[in-house]
Amino acid sequence: MVETSYPKGHQKNPFSQTDLEDKFINLTSNSISLEQCKQALNILDHIELEQSTNTLFDSVVVTNRTK
Repeated sequence: MVETSYPKGHQKNPFSQTDLEDKFINLTSNSISLEQCKQALNILDHIELEQSTNTLFDSVVVTNRTK
């Protein structure tokens, strides 16, 4: 077992953009498709351009998925 004073995500050891994207995809991939994950990430990258949050919420609608 390895211990660290500053785990990934700590302000002294922050996530990179890739780390954040990978974590988002890992946490959401059982509920939404990879395409939806990527669409949501793209919207979030440019959220200041959105007129409302509807586009983001519409991109992550959960459907019944089978593996």
